Amino acid sequence: MPCAGLRATCDKAHPLVARGVLMRAEAYLANCSECRQRVQVTATRDRMRAIVARDERARHRGEPDDCRASNDTAVLVSPASLVAGDQPRVVVASDRALDARVEITAEGSRPLTVTERERGDGPPWYRVLGLGAVERGVHRVVVKQGANVIACQRFTVAERRRRRTAGAGVWKTERGWDRAAENLYSAWIAALFSAPEGKRWNGIGAVLTDASRNFLHGHLGLGEDADSEQLALHPDCADAPHVMRAYFAWKLGLPFGHHRCGYGQLDGPPRCGDWTTNETPPVETRDPGETMPATPRLASRASFRDFAERLLGVTTARSLRTVATDEVTDLYPVALHREHLRPGVVFADPYGHTLTLVKWVPQTAARPGQLLAVDAEPDGTIGMRRFWRGTFLFADQHTTEGFGFKAFRPIVRDKGEMRLLSNDELTIADGYRGFSLEPSRIDAADFYAQMSRMISPEPKPARQELQDLVGALLAQLERRVAEVDIAEQIVGARKTPIEMPEGRAMFRSTGPWEAVSTPCRDLRLLVGIDSVLSFPEQAARAEADATRGEALRRELEAVLRTESESKAIEYTRSDAGKQRLSLAEVIRRRAAFEAAYNPNDCPELRWGAAEGSAELRSCRRRAPDAQRGSMARMRHWFVKRYSCG
Repeated sequence: MPCAGLRATCDKAHPLVARGVLMRAEAYLANCSECRQRVQVTATRDRMRAIVARDERARHRGEPDDCRASNDTAVLVSPASLVAGDQPRVVVASDRALDARVEITAEGSRPLTVTERERGDGPPWYRVLGLGAVERGVHRVVVKQGANVIACQRFTVAERRRRRTAGAGVWKTERGWDRAAENLYSAWIAALFSAPEGKRWNGIGAVLTDASRNFLHGHLGLGEDADSEQLALHPDCADAPHVMRAYFAWKLGLPFGHHRCGYGQLDGPPRCGDWTTNETPPVETRDPGETMPATPRLASRASFRDFAERLLGVTTARSLRTVATDEVTDLYPVALHREHLRPGVVFADPYGHTLTLVKWVPQTAARPGQLLAVDAEPDGTIGMRRFWRGTFLFADQHTTEGFGFKAFRPIVRDKGEMRLLSNDELTIADGYRGFSLEPSRIDAADFYAQMSRMISPEPKPARQELQDLVGALLAQLERRVAEVDIAEQIVGARKTPIEMPEGRAMFRSTGPWEAVSTPCRDLRLLVGIDSVLSFPEQAARAEADATRGEALRRELEAVLRTESESKAIEYTRSDAGKQRLSLAEVIRRRAAFEAAYNPNDCPELRWGAAEGSAELRSCRRRAPDAQRGSMARMRHWFVKRYSCG
């Protein structure tokens, strides 16, 4: 039934929902055998057709019949306002596999020369194209699959640039989110972070100011991407997904909103409220006699910078870890299916870390597949990570619920007001049928098994899977080497120790402690080590025959010994000398990493050097006794692997 259990949703359907209901109604009428509800479903179909038709007329008002936008294939021309001589970018993004050609013509159907700059095979599939200098007039972009036109959009090259008004808020909403906008957002994330595992940038601003990556660079014509400092974009892992979504929405006039969320407790997840959007008037201090200007405010990079700074102050990991059934949320849980785990989808783990999906790398005969994501760290860096058990943490039982893969809840215009789609609406809305509570009900073994099958559809031998896990753990340790080095440069230049917050506050602090301490990162490292050590036993239990399982366990333990002894990292001691640590030695020292996150300690202590050892002789600095006492009281947090968010 098109509206089973959703009568209220269907009676007052938003056009996005109406399209979904219409498809369900048409499928019912085409495929039902006894059709006992034919009259009711036919009436529903007719109501939905009327809603969709009204929406189509409104969306395409002023457009010629032979050049209409598509519901699922987005066409973007950038910059937003063009003048003669500009060399615009054209982006096409679609749910469909783009075995298509893109024709761009000037007035009079004169074809323009097109250069392909970037492509991605999805979902979504996208192409980033470059044009030469354009002349004044009306142009059009036509996307064709065979003889069929699947999308068309006109753009005008004018005599002078026009500026977008901001309305009463930070920027004016020009349209709501739909599947075409989501496809474009996914394509933007994929193109922005098109890089291999291990690539790092000194903050997200370094990525946004790179015109070769950011196809929205300079889209507003404000010089808004000339300097990363002008945007004040220095998010940590929890802020980064919201900042990227807000930046994209600002550029394209889409709605953006965020909730203020309370802290979760050991017995339950956080709850949210106090919704702020791009149309919420900014707080401005004015003299009593000052009046508002009569002319509309123009969109500006300064207003967005202020908005971003406030966003960084209220968005935390708890904003992403709301319980799956909650509807007063910024994000909603999605099904563990390849089509729904798209670039831009966020993974929130129970230990307080978040990552944003970027790219699926296909499996080949020579190497396994990869799922790559990007995350931000408190020290301001942002980098590429691969999916593995040590970075995408999933727990069987955890008091902090609401973790897993989530997508931003779409904001739509409804009767002139902005609102979020409900969970019921998400189950049937056109292009948003990935909503699912299933991931919140599965155990860790099933989660990782399902992800492994998606990343590498051809089964991998257990030996190869273990070697992949070891390689991923080594990459995580190499990243920690860089993080400790950065902290040492900062702390070593100070005359006084960095202040350490008391108790659980050390996980969610701000300022110098947050930038260079590593409690959350070390907690995730410990979970990663646990994953590698437990793999031989898990693989053995998966064997139907106990004898074969025991033989496999012994084989994998031997492989782990060989791999961990042969692989190593190298860190810099206090005397500037290099210290080699095999992976096996790091694993043996894992208990020391339960109290190795304090940047006021020397690097030797941060890498677990034992008291009285030759390695520790070069140590020149230790954390104050009061801090070491506090670390001892918090050690159980690491031993029990509690959440750090």
